[in-house]
Amino acid sequence: MSILIFFILLWEQKVNYKMDLELDTLNDILKGYEEITYINNSPYILKELYLHLYTNAYRDFNTYAFRSFFKDYLISFISIIGKIFYKSAYTEIDSVKIKNKRINFKVDETVLIVSLENDLNPSDSIKINIYFKTKLPSLIRYRSGYSKNHYDFGQFYPVMCVFDEKGWHNRKWHFNAEFYHNFSDYTVKIKVPGNFLVAGVGECISKNDTAREEGYKEVIFRAENVIDYFFSCDPDFLYQDTIIDSTHIIAFYRKKNESYKDSFLIRGVRAYNYLKETFGEYPYKWLKIVDGLIGGGMEYPGLALCGGDSFDLILHEVGHTYFMGILASNQEDEAWLDEGGATFITDYYKYKKEKKLKIFYDNSVPVSYTHLTLP
Repeated sequence: MSILIFFILLWEQKVNYKMDLELDTLNDILKGYEEITYINNSPYILKELYLHLYTNAYRDFNTYAFRSFFKDYLISFISIIGKIFYKSAYTEIDSVKIKNKRINFKVDETVLIVSLENDLNPSDSIKINIYFKTKLPSLIRYRSGYSKNHYDFGQFYPVMCVFDEKGWHNRKWHFNAEFYHNFSDYTVKIKVPGNFLVAGVGECISKNDTAREEGYKEVIFRAENVIDYFFSCDPDFLYQDTIIDSTHIIAFYRKKNESYKDSFLIRGVRAYNYLKETFGEYPYKWLKIVDGLIGGGMEYPGLALCGGDSFDLILHEVGHTYFMGILASNQEDEAWLDEGGATFITDYYKYKKEKKLKIFYDNSVPVSYTHLTLP
């Protein structure tokens, strides 16, 4: 009986996103309309809603993120020189509407606060319409950024903060912080110049993500039960793809990195096969390996953004499909759970397939433990 009561008390908020996006390549700005359906599965009455505006961390050098960054890593005169050359990045909210009526809102750096005219009771739902503009950072490319005609859109849209048994998780965002999101459904329409190829989370239901067209085109992606959304686009993208089982694996690489031809796809397939063999069924109908501006890599549901073509990097980022995508935890507080899982995946591959690590059991101390050591 106690176990049954425990499961009855479990709950998670449900969020659905519909986005209509248009990329202005002349001004490097993404114009967006977003409809969010928010279902209150909690036993609590909600009087306001909170959303992350991650890109506002890059707005100027007075944000919490930059103050912490300079305090931790840089001396003051470098920050002064940086102010001369830095170009602002932001997510700007034009309006918030509920039932076609403008609603009051406040922006506290990286958090959007929406005041509700009527309480959101348990089991009730609400639709929020948000009109926004996002400018990506051009100099700092941690998870998003642009250079010439290449755009990596990570954390670019207003995304609901998680509300759980501890309340709202609405902290200001730091560059090095991970994220904590709800499992959500996304339908995303992206208008870009027709010669752009688009790599996005989800299935491309418009079937033109890898096609070049005249004028402009609208590319539509759909993804269900995922914890984040990302897309990258570039007129110089090249791609290779294959289908294994029912999963469409696509490798996008920039023309300047033609050395990634074959390696991106082959290593993506190798990672896919190993992960499926070792950890169970792959959860998505898509896997995309994307050549990005990032130094290192970043994980998204079924999409690995990589700043190089090493197998270790690709395996680590694709491995987050399991230790993040499926077993999503509160990465804000316990990022080690996901990063530890993805790191274990990579090291375990070295031991099992390449015999580059030795695993041994040590019972020479009172508490036995396992070592992973280099040979």
